Amino acid sequence: MKNKKILLLLCVSFILVGCNRNSSSVSSIISNTTSENVTLSSNSSGNTSSISNSYLSESSVNTTSSNEIDNTSSGENLSSTSEEKILSDLEEIKECARGLKSSVNDLGVAESNVKVSLDLKILSVFDMITTKNGMGNRYKLLMSDGNGFIYVKTNADVYQKAKSRIGQTLNIQGTVSLYCDLEEITHDGTFNLGSKSIPDPEFKKVSLEEAYAYTDEITLNGKGCNGGTLVQVECKYLGKMDDTNGLFFDGEYIINVHGDSKFLNSLKIGSSYALNGALNVFNFRPGLQYYSFSSIEKEFSSIDVSKLELMDDSAYSIKYEVDKLSKYPEYSNMFKKLRKIEGYVNYYVKDSKYYTVFDKEYKEEYYNAYTNAMNAKALFFKNESMVNLSSEIGLSKNPLHEHYVSGNKVSIVVAPYLWNTNKYWQVYALENSITIIDAQ
Repeated sequence: MKNKKILLLLCVSFILVGCNRNSSSVSSIISNTTSENVTLSSNSSGNTSSISNSYLSESSVNTTSSNEIDNTSSGENLSSTSEEKILSDLEEIKECARGLKSSVNDLGVAESNVKVSLDLKILSVFDMITTKNGMGNRYKLLMSDGNGFIYVKTNADVYQKAKSRIGQTLNIQGTVSLYCDLEEITHDGTFNLGSKSIPDPEFKKVSLEEAYAYTDEITLNGKGCNGGTLVQVECKYLGKMDDTNGLFFDGEYIINVHGDSKFLNSLKIGSSYALNGALNVFNFRPGLQYYSFSSIEKEFSSIDVSKLELMDDSAYSIKYEVDKLSKYPEYSNMFKKLRKIEGYVNYYVKDSKYYTVFDKEYKEEYYNAYTNAMNAKALFFKNESMVNLSSEIGLSKNPLHEHYVSGNKVSIVVAPYLWNTNKYWQVYALENSITIIDAQ
């Protein structure tokens, strides 16, 4: 092994916290010693821990003896000089970030003055949505050096530019930081294309069950968000929930896959794919942030409706609140498997547009406002064919409209979509799963 020695000195009350690639664990980075040129500072708000470090090479440490000092002319500068090291190795940067765990603020964030500069490939972008003072910028870039990956905290301008640069290389300059147990770089805000061609990193193949075991353990910010590791999952494409969210199924579990507004255009409903991306949690909903796909020849078990759990108005007791608890496991578990609903089709009307909802019991009249449907604990459909319907022609294209007219009691397979911020549950229906329970 190449002997690479770098000495990082950080002295606060005779304690050294170092970032050394050759350290075997975070605990080995911390030891009792003394050093020079080290300060501990905080930002003006006092909310974010900030560590100022001086990197000194072994040869630059001051080893001058007292006798030599006595013999030096009085006008000469006696202090040894050292050059600040700028980290350019991703694993060393991540090791350094892990060393900040003892310095996080009460929001789980730590910032350092350890500088970095390296070329990284953009794999995806995230909005962590929390704007609490002490969290730093809400926007993240998921980036790779071709081997590992890291999240880069940046501003809104870089985030918007990076959306159209997925797969390209940027030169990233900034400082080492830690965000809710996630190693990261705090970007300096410059947007410079990199000069290196970087290959894709490895995406570890996992089952959806394994994926969820991982997302259950992710440390989240106050809004229930954080990024995760790179994986590959094999699934069948069940449906387009909206322009940026696809529903996938492995025969037992489902997963929401999020990407840009075009990524689903290349996929065919009913086909099977190996999906590469990053596991994440957004508003306590686990999912996969899409990067790439390949078609596979693989059959998955059919949906057995008899084994699906019933979802009804009791779901209204399963929800989350931001900036309250660190986890909402009952809510997060709602998105891991398909459900079935049994009841009656109805509408609420807004600005002469019809929106399909689902009632546990039959009702003669449609709702004249979404709040009335919400208060009745109706489930709100997300499907494009079931919302914003403005005419008889539009209504006729709704696969549930005939059951509204007839008053049939029906059963439908659905995927929970989310607890809307307007305080109602949205579901995505598998339109080929509609069956009549009781015809009128």
